[in-house]
Amino acid sequence: QKQINLFFKKQNMKKKSLAAKKTIHRSLLNHLKNTRVRKVFNGYRNYLDEFINKKNKIGVAISGGPDSLALAYLTKCYLLINKLDSNFFLVDHGLRKESLKEAKSVKLLLKKFDIPVPNGVVAFSSEEVLQKIKLIKTTKYVLKAQIHAGGRGKAGGIKILENIDDLIKESSNLFGKFLKTHQTGSKGKKVQRLYIEEATDISKEFYLSCLVDRASSKIAFISSAQGGMDIEEVAIKNPKKIFTFRLDYKDEVSNEDADTIVSIFNLKNSSKDQVKKIIQSIYQVLIKTDASLIEINPLVITKDNRALCLDAKINFDDNGLYKHPEILKLRDLSEEDPMEIEASKHDLSYI
Repeated sequence: QKQINLFFKKQNMKKKSLAAKKTIHRSLLNHLKNTRVRKVFNGYRNYLDEFINKKNKIGVAISGGPDSLALAYLTKCYLLINKLDSNFFLVDHGLRKESLKEAKSVKLLLKKFDIPVPNGVVAFSSEEVLQKIKLIKTTKYVLKAQIHAGGRGKAGGIKILENIDDLIKESSNLFGKFLKTHQTGSKGKKVQRLYIEEATDISKEFYLSCLVDRASSKIAFISSAQGGMDIEEVAIKNPKKIFTFRLDYKDEVSNEDADTIVSIFNLKNSSKDQVKKIIQSIYQVLIKTDASLIEINPLVITKDNRALCLDAKINFDDNGLYKHPEILKLRDLSEEDPMEIEASKHDLSYI
């Protein structure tokens, strides 16, 4: 760790803020305590020793996530200690993402952090729909096909229904159907589960996301008054309708920062306060679950002036998932590519 501290101070970090440097440094030291990192390093240290004994120059290239970053610095310092000249390249320290898009799983996680979401149930058959809708106290329903793809609404995968008879009919039609969107490819994705929730009387719709911005080494909030739409499409057609606010890593979002993030929504009084609280809560989800992205689209204000997260997606840095077994249990393998599943068993990314 002393060598890590020394090496870290010598790096060209002029473009990064002091808070960003401290965050990277703290993360690095934490990952060095990870037994997985030490085990891997000890596994190939013999190869390094061969180069050291022969006094050969060595080129090192390491690619991967935060564990690999720690492994890279550990390798560099080991070479420095042994006075071996080395060319060192950190090819990429990006994230391999595990995505949580199944509505019930996402909303259960959001609820744990006191983020308001509509009540709903998940069903795997038409018979189960009949049983579980009794748990929802509403006369108007929203039916959502649970597939890992955007654009479900345009493909007929989201329906608003006025009564139970229509709900039963549409549920039967959706089960087993292949939905084709711009993200599924030509084959589409088979609907194997449905999510039914109480309908919401919407007054306003917004877009809100919180993510790790690798380019600036900060946390970024992206907000837009164009909610309920494809944000990529908004970015192309109306880029001025999107507001990005970056902040250094810290324990919480200040009231002043929340005011800035919410400013594009043009809200007042109670509505504004509720959305600010949601902003502060999703930040806590991000930093406490090792998430890399939390996207809420749409975030709505109802006609009775309540702020609700109607739909959401969460991506996680899988290098941190070993600390969160409760999140791993929520993973829906039926919605993932079999090749990606097999690769993930060996800590690999399949491209």
